[in-house]
Order: sequence, then structure tokens, then C-alpha cells
Amino acid sequence: MNNPTSTRSGGGVETDASSKHQREKPVDMMEVWIKPFENLWKDQKKKELCQMFHEALSSMDRRVQHSFVLDLVGHSQDHCKRMAFLILTEFETMLSVKKMTDEELTRILTPELKMQALHLAASAHSNVFDILSKLFNLQGPDNSFLVSGVRVMLEKKLFKEAATCVTKCKLQNCFSLEDICLPLMIQDKANIVEKYVQGFPELQEALVRQLDVFCELGYDINAYLRKMESSVPWVKVEKLKRRPLTKLILQLVKMFKLDRSICPNTSKSEIAIKNLIHERYSKESMAQDVWEELIVFTIGDNKSFQICFIDQLVWYKDVPAAARWARHYGIDDNQLPEAVLKELQRSDASNAEQDGVEENWDEELPDAPSVDYYSLNLPGGRVILVSTAAGIQQCLVDITSKKPNAVVGIDMEWKPPFNRTQKVKVAVCQIATHEKVYLLDMRALWVPETKDIVKTFFQRLLQSEDILKLGFGISGDYKMLSQSFLEVQEALKGEKRTVDINGLSKRILQMISAPVNSSFGLTDLVHFCFGKNLDKRDRMSDWEKRPLSQAQMTYAALDAFCLLEIYAHLKEIVSDHGLQMNMEPWISSKTNEKSKSKTKSKLSMSPKKRPPVDEAVNQPPRAPRISSDKLAVVCDNMLKGLGKHLIWKYGVDVINLDKEDEHEKAVEIAQKDGRAILTTGAPYHMLKSRVEEGRICCVKTGKTVEEQARDVLGFFNAQPLVEPRRKKKRVP
Repeated sequence: MNNPTSTRSGGGVETDASSKHQREKPVDMMEVWIKPFENLWKDQKKKELCQMFHEALSSMDRRVQHSFVLDLVGHSQDHCKRMAFLILTEFETMLSVKKMTDEELTRILTPELKMQALHLAASAHSNVFDILSKLFNLQGPDNSFLVSGVRVMLEKKLFKEAATCVTKCKLQNCFSLEDICLPLMIQDKANIVEKYVQGFPELQEALVRQLDVFCELGYDINAYLRKMESSVPWVKVEKLKRRPLTKLILQLVKMFKLDRSICPNTSKSEIAIKNLIHERYSKESMAQDVWEELIVFTIGDNKSFQICFIDQLVWYKDVPAAARWARHYGIDDNQLPEAVLKELQRSDASNAEQDGVEENWDEELPDAPSVDYYSLNLPGGRVILVSTAAGIQQCLVDITSKKPNAVVGIDMEWKPPFNRTQKVKVAVCQIATHEKVYLLDMRALWVPETKDIVKTFFQRLLQSEDILKLGFGISGDYKMLSQSFLEVQEALKGEKRTVDINGLSKRILQMISAPVNSSFGLTDLVHFCFGKNLDKRDRMSDWEKRPLSQAQMTYAALDAFCLLEIYAHLKEIVSDHGLQMNMEPWISSKTNEKSKSKTKSKLSMSPKKRPPVDEAVNQPPRAPRISSDKLAVVCDNMLKGLGKHLIWKYGVDVINLDKEDEHEKAVEIAQKDGRAILTTGAPYHMLKSRVEEGRICCVKTGKTVEEQARDVLGFFNAQPLVEPRRKKKRVP
């Protein structure tokens, strides 16, 4: 093959063009060789190209071969990048045969040459980078001088290229998060960042912590982006929204096996606040003073939680309360919703008008409406707080002295867990007889001095065949007791004569055709038996706080004492109706744990253990009959299949929520467009208080989509069309 560097002298003798002068200037030789190489590549003559490449290398000094190869690869046209890879592979093969000593490589691979290789590799394919890194020893231990080259890339805003170089050359410790990681994150290049931090645990943790800061409620991410936009092009704002960012953080935590405690804002810390507000506004199950006490305790001085709390109050349409709490916490006006600001302005104006007006303290206020709650039918002084060894021993004597016909009601209280990771213990155990109610202060009793006495107490009580124990969801109480105090487990294993009023009452009421559903609780049972409601407002109070308030003690005593009265009433029902009923169905605390139905335990259950929502959707018609194409609904994102089925088979006007939408979005659309809501599970309980009666349907799971559709049409009294019109809407 002709050598393009060969020329002829005047005497006709062929001389080598790769003279000493040319060896000192490999770029000149590259300009001679590049065109022939590209022509052979274009003609797909790889074999001839490889042969020419070896001839070129053999015609020059070994000291300039690396430089020649680098220039040759760098000057290849874009469409010839594969040619560059072929050249590098051939060069690597040649070096493996004609090996150089370490001393030779050190002299040849100068810092300048390595820097040139780095810049070339930065924009090359990963395979090209890898082979360049190997040939030019870019990953060597003394490669910190390459940092300056990466800095040049960063000045040119080439963050992707810089990250590639740093990752391949293991230079992560030379750069901060703000240099490379964060710019790439806001450019939506998380996959590059994942590779960048691989193998650097401290960097992984620092990244997750910083991203979690972006998720902090009240953090002004827009201000951060404005600061970064001058130095980072192509910012993807939507990727820094809380939902996608939270998802990414959790993926990183899982990928790198990090402790979730390093990202508190992402760990749904506001769940406790949402649960408290739900208890107050949806269930109306807490007294105002108890609720406010728990709010103050839960939120503390955390500004993010305070702002979250204000936002939740606004969502529940209690803007006046949101304004009061905003003033209480001293939240800046620029962090408050517009509705709260207007309420504060209105309140300030109203207060200004009233300044100087003399108040009439003699004026009588109208009486607040009172509710006739079921009350504790015991004389004063019969509720006894037990916190000493002598007290619990006396309690045992009083109970066992009534054998063989002793009957006691048992209940337990613990601090409400407002997230699934919070561990709680039984704080108070109530033992009720017909004469007294004993409140065992487990915090005071479970100490080394009295622990053995407490174990003996429970063993004598629970294993006695002469004492009938009554509870409501008693298996859940027993389970919590054993988890709280492991030494009591032995006593529970031999437990005898325990009756769960929950299961017993449902069987009796079903036998007499009384209305009972799966959510039938203790309050419902008290109302059925005695026509009065059970006051549950202190249920969610802080049971670990000492001293217990009088309201707490009364509530705790009533919860246990009412079981005795309910049991007596149930026996009367059985007798009056002539029912053949075993009034002492035995319940095992080990095998029947699912019977626990107290609301207070639901908060600590994992989603998989939550009792299924069994709200009937086949209820009697709530409205005049309509055709199915006149029915307009918004379908929760958990029921997209049902939504599509309703559209295509029955012509229902359906808006399907997207998977990114919160459940609350359904309420907004329903109120705006006059639609009904289709949902299921826990979201049903959260949303039903926000819409009119009959405008939300809880769809039963475990059915086919056709069965669900029929249930929905029946719920809204909608007649199926013979030829449905086909349409589909999505959330705008």
C-alpha cells in the first residue's frame, strides 16, 4: 500500500516523509493521514484502514504515537466516530504486543497530553471514553491536575461533560454539590447524577439532604432557581416540584440504602398534622382544648409544620382559625395564603372599629347548645387512679373478692400515633367493676420496684376462670399490652373467659335484624342500647401526659364501665327475643387479633392491615332516575379502569384524575363542575365530609369492573343507555 507520507528526491530515491522535524510535529502528519483514513472508512475498507494505521505508526517515533492517535481521533468527522473507536482499539492491541515500560509511559503521557485526552473524551461515547482513559491513564492516582480541565468545562456550562469526566476519573472529592450535582438535577439529568455519586456514600447523603431541603414546606424553590438560571441553562422547573422530587429522593434512599431519617421533609412529617385535622374536622371526635394541646405539641417550633397546618385549615375552609393560628405562630404575610391575609385584614379592621367601645359585662350570652351524652353512672370518688404497688394489690383484692360471679370491663389507652413509625405504649389500663373503676397508671407502675407485682396482677386477672373479662376489640388491647410490656406476654398466653363485646353485639343485633354495618363501633352500640352518644372527644388526648385531667379520667372510666352496662343490656335482648345465644364466646388474643376495631388503633395500622371499607354502594335511590349519559362524575386515580368502562359502555361523563393528582383534586372538580365523586378505601372517609350527601360513592374492591359499574349506576339511580355515546375527558 502506498504510504501518503513518502516523496521522491531529485535523484529518484524514495525518502521517508516522517523526518525528525515531522516527528516533532505530529499534527502535520495527522493532516497527511486523516483524508486517506476517512476515504477508506467511507468505502468500508476496514482491513485496509487498519493496515494503513499500522504503517503510519511504524513510520514514526514511539514517543509521538500517543499524540498522533489523539489528534487523529480528535479530527475525525462526526460521522466517523466509529472510525475513532476502531483506531483506538487497534492502538490498544498494538500496545499490548509492543508493551512500553512504566518509565516510557510516564515520559510520554505528559499532563498536557492527558488534559487533551480528557477534553476529547468528555464529548465522546462512553466506550471511547473508557478506552481513552485506559490508553492515557486518566484514572491514575496522580490525576488531580485534570480538575482544572473540568473547571473549564463548568465555565462553559458543560455540566454533563464535566460530570462524565469526574465520574470516569474519580474526581468527585474535588467538587461540591453546587458545582455539578445540583445543576444537573435542575436540568433533569438525575440518571447522570446517580452514576456520579455511585461509590461515594458521603456524597450520596449530602445530595439527599439537600434535595430534602427543597421539599421543606415554605422553601422558596423559585428564588433558588432565579439565582441559578444565570449559570445553569435549560432548567426544568417541573422536575423540582414536591411530588416528583419526593419520588426521586425516596428512590435514591432505596438505591443507596440510606437512612430515611436524613430526609425528614420527604418522610411525610406532615401526616401527623393532617391526621389531627381530620380527627377534628371530619370525625368531630376531639374536644377543642385537647385538639389544640396536641397541635401545639406536634408542631412545636417547626415553621414548615406551622405553614402546613395553616394550609390544611384553609383546605378545610376554616379560614378564621387559620388566621388565628397564623397570628399565634407569627408567620410572615408573604408565606400565607391570600384567603388568610384577607381574613387578617378584616379582623384587624373589625378590632379597630371596636376600640373604645365599652363592653357590657352584665349582658347575658345565649346558652350554647348542649349534647346529651351518655354519662358515667357511678358516685363521685369511685374512679381510682392506681400508681403504687399498694394500690394495684388492693385493686386485685377488690376484684377477686367478688368470685365466682365477678365481671370486669377492660379497656386501655395510649397516646395516638400520628405516623406509622411512631412507637407508643399503653399508658392507662382501665379495670371496671360495678362499684368502682381502677385506672392503672402504667407509666408509674412499670418500674423495677413494682414490675413483678404488675405481672402478677395481670396473671391472676387474665388467667382466672372465676372472672369474666369484657372488652371492645379486646384482642387489639391485649396485643398492644404485650408489645408495650414483653413480660406480660406469659400472662396473656393463659388468658381465660374473655368476651369481645364488639363481635358478640353484632351477632345479636343481626339475629334481631337491627341495622349493623362494618363500621359499627362502641359509640354506635351505646346509642343503640341507651339512646345517647358516647362522648369521644378526649379519646385523642395525650395519655402520657401527667397528671391526667379530670376529663381524661372520666372518659377512661366510662369506656370500661359502659361495657358492663352494655353486656347486661345485651343479655336482656337475648332473653326478650328468646334467642339461643352463648353469651361467653371465647376469644383468643393470639388468634383473633383482627377483631380490634377501635378507631384509635387504625392510625397505627399499615395500609395492608387496615380494615376494608365496606360502605354500601347499592343503597336505595337518592335522586330521581336519570339516564347514564346524564351522570357526570370525577373518578379517583385508583379507579381509572372503572372510569374507562363507564365511558365506553354506559356513556357516563367521566373525568379521570391523573396518577400525579392528589385525592383532594376530585373535590375541587366536583364542586366546580357539579360532579359526583367515585373513590374507594381511606380517601372516601377523607372526602365524604367535603361534599353533599349522596354525591360521593365508595366503590367496593374485589369485584369485576362491570360489577363495580353496576353498583355505581345503582347508587346514582342511573338507567344504562342502549347505545352509549363514547367520550373521554381528563383533568385539564
